Amino acid sequence: MPAVTALLILALSACASTGAVDWDSAPPAGQSSAGRGKVSVLVVAWGTPSDEGVASKGEERDYSRRLAGLVETVVHDIWGESLHSVAGIPTTAEFRRLVTDPSPYTRTAGLCRDHAVQAIFMVRVEHSEYLGTGMGYASWREPYFALFDCTTASRMTEHPRVYDRPGEAFPYASELGIAYRRFVLKRRRHLAF
Repeated sequence: MPAVTALLILALSACASTGAVDWDSAPPAGQSSAGRGKVSVLVVAWGTPSDEGVASKGEERDYSRRLAGLVETVVHDIWGESLHSVAGIPTTAEFRRLVTDPSPYTRTAGLCRDHAVQAIFMVRVEHSEYLGTGMGYASWREPYFALFDCTTASRMTEHPRVYDRPGEAFPYASELGIAYRRFVLKRRRHLAF
């Protein structure tokens, strides 16, 4: 398998919702940060560590970075080569537009072209579902996982259920890692690279 170069793009709710994307630290359009024979991938992550909307912007930023690092680790482990990481920050609105991009996925395909990547790995972890008065929030979350193949313009998604475990590095870390690894391994054969 070719080496994989990951560009970390952290979608943070702390950013203003202007619709514009700040991709300053990602390679300019038409250029890739990957070396010869390497595959470049973009990692897009957004999440909130708590329910009830009580997380601060800094906590959401930290959680999103941890999610991106988890995805980077999974991709690195699967492809077996070291990753090159570059951080950029799209707005929350742009991140939401990416995950709701209808077929033929013009926004997502535009990111592929603009950043010279072969695939985009996405993860979004929002607060737990509110079950009702007296019950509070669910003890699980249902993250959004997506893998976009830039060569074939196809998107594969999944919404697994994950539970928090005591003593984790960050909320839901263990089960998110297991579920994302399973998701990527299941869909890896459908990738064009």
